[in-house]
Amino acid sequence: MILNIRAIDPASGATHNLRLTGGETQEIPGTGVRIQPLQVYPDFALDEQRRPISRSSQPRNPAVRLRVSLPDGSSQEAYLFALRPDLKTAEGLPVDLTFTSFESLQYTGLQVVYDPGVWVIWTGCTLMVFGLWFAFFSSHRRVWVRLRQEGGATAVALAGNANKNREAFAEEFERLGDAILAVAEARG
Repeated sequence: MILNIRAIDPASGATHNLRLTGGETQEIPGTGVRIQPLQVYPDFALDEQRRPISRSSQPRNPAVRLRVSLPDGSSQEAYLFALRPDLKTAEGLPVDLTFTSFESLQYTGLQVVYDPGVWVIWTGCTLMVFGLWFAFFSSHRRVWVRLRQEGGATAVALAGNANKNREAFAEEFERLGDAILAVAEARG
């Protein structure tokens, strides 16, 4: 992240445009004042405990927290706001600091993976699709036949059940019963 900060020396009227990258310390020429960025807030806000946070990574309300080291060896922290350059949080600085802009690095990630076991996943997926198709679009039918000897004749009892399309099953079941009756009459 690159920060652009303008420093104006009120004593000489000199203006210095500083570019800071990372946490480097940079001296403002001719003043003996050094500044170091401590934290950058792309979308500055305060949380419930009044601590500074960034609501998002989008630069909606950029701010920076700086350590300002003075020539006498003392230092203090200052917050600079890009949208409110008039808002100053540090008093008595020998220079006027303004946060003008910052440039963040845009990046993306790309990952390429070879997975030798992916065929197992696709096989399972295919079996699951066929199983679902079979469960939803096929009818489960059961037919029971009971043969019982009564004297010299054989009694045949038929029973059946279907979980779907029961009307079509009833017609087919009647045709099955008629076919068994026709075979029995032909032999009999």
